[in-house]
Order: sequence, then structure tokens, then C-alpha cells
Amino acid sequence: MGRAKEMMLEAEVNGFDIDANIIVCTKCFGNDAIKQFISNDTGSDCTYCSKKGDASCSLKLVLEHVMTCIRTEWGRPANEGLVYETREGGWQGEVYNTWNLFDIVGIEINGAELLNDIESSLMDDDWCRQNPYSLAKDRILFYGWINFSRFVMTEARYVFLNATPSTYNQYQHDEIHPVKILEALTDITKELDLIELWDKEKAIFRVRVVNSDVSFHSAKELGSPSLEFASIPNRMSPSGIPMFYGAFDKQTAVSETYDPEISTDKKAICGVFYPIRDLVLLNLSKPLSIPDLFDEKSNANCLTIKVTRE
Repeated sequence: MGRAKEMMLEAEVNGFDIDANIIVCTKCFGNDAIKQFISNDTGSDCTYCSKKGDASCSLKLVLEHVMTCIRTEWGRPANEGLVYETREGGWQGEVYNTWNLFDIVGIEINGAELLNDIESSLMDDDWCRQNPYSLAKDRILFYGWINFSRFVMTEARYVFLNATPSTYNQYQHDEIHPVKILEALTDITKELDLIELWDKEKAIFRVRVVNSDVSFHSAKELGSPSLEFASIPNRMSPSGIPMFYGAFDKQTAVSETYDPEISTDKKAICGVFYPIRDLVLLNLSKPLSIPDLFDEKSNANCLTIKVTRE
């Protein structure tokens, strides 16, 4: 096989045909993950800005990295089972050419010359999302949570672990059993390391808002409301079930309950409590990062959520 034939086949596999001698630097792209990929190589003169100092590498290597990352979420319509009907206008689904796909996945290219070089190098291939007839996992979980919430509020209430909603269809594609959503959420909290222990020696603050002439001195007065007063549903507690709402610092406890501009004739009384044992907490305040499509490390550590059905 001649070299020309080899280069043609390589271009078809890669999805682009670019001069391997073209060099780009970190200023050529706006995506942090692509910049990081470029910075891993040794610096050379950039073809487009002709400046040293910024890390740089071959544009061919960058495009190979970009296409490899794109293939983790996108595929060729024929390979993904998308139907093609000539009389209906072609592919029966959302299909994009490579250049349009670059725009959809958010590749930021700086400079008209580089943009033109990349656009002209790309093969006119068609792309669609992998498994185009299936919901993405985040959508499955989203609708699963909605169905679970509806189920426990209108049918099963608090006895739901072995129950099945009347509307659930086990043969329905992309429908997760509402109760199974709890297992999926458990997997997520473990993978994101959201479970923490709160030492029993650490204080928890609870505030009650009362009339200015009222004083409380006991834990019973400052603790959870008695059963007869637990008549209004709150964020985490339904009617009829008293729950303890507290904070880990006094200011948060006050801010969550008391607004001096509204409650001008009221005051906030704060009690300090200590749990009798270490608490297992779900920390939803922990900052999380969204995996970048072009960051190999974040993609490798991306959640592997198990979506199970009955």
C-alpha cells in the first residue's frame, strides 16, 4: 500500500486530514481541558501567533484528542442503529456533521485562520448521540425521582420498599422502578463521597422564633415541636411527624428562621444541642465539578451509575 493510500485511510479513521507540522499553543483554544492537553507537550513556535513561552503541540495531536473524546458520547448514525428513510428526508433523528458537532460540544477556537484550517480539515461525517433511542442516564434518574416522589405522596406513603406503583410498566423502555431510585442515589452519594460523620462532641444549633416577652430555658422547649404542633409539612417533614431542624453554626440557624425586618415584634432564641452518637450525614453543600468532555481524567472518573429495573 502506497503512502498516499495510507494517509487517506488514516484521515478516514481520524475524521480529519491536517498537516502534522502545524503547531498550536494554549492561546489557540478557549477550553481549559484542551489547553491542559496542549500544555502536556513541549513548547514550540506556534504556527498562528509565532510566539514562544506558551506550551504548544501539533494540531494533529489536538484533533486526535478531541475526536477521541467526542467518540465517548457520539457515534455514526448507522452504527447507533438510527433509521435512514430517503422519502422522509434521510436520518430519522438528530444528526450533525463534524463541524456542527464541534459547535454543539462547545469547542472554542481562537483566530479566524486556525478556525478555517480546522474546518477545511474535517471530513463531512454524520454524527448522532450514542444510543439515540434511549434517554441519557441523568434523564432516567430525573424522571425516576419524579415518579418516586409522586408514588410516596399519593400511593405508598411510608411503606414503599416492597411496593410497586399502579402505573409502573416493567417493559417500558428507559423507565426505572421508582423504589430503585434510592439504590441509584446511594451509588451516587458513595461515588461523589457525600457521606460524612458528624462527631457527637460537636454542637448543633436550633432556633425558635417567639414573642419578645417569651423566654425558654430547657431542651424540651427549644427542641422539636410536640406531636400536636407538627401539623404543617416542612421541607423534610410531612404533617404529623416532628423533626429536628438544626444548623452547625448559630448564624445559619438564625438566618434560616428569623428575619428581623419582618418579625419586628419577635426575637430568636438559640439552643445548643449535642447528639448522643455520631451522625451519618448526607452533605449536599459539597462543591462538585461537571466532567469536561475533553478532560481524559474527569471522563475516566465519571460516575458509573447503575440503573436497575424490575
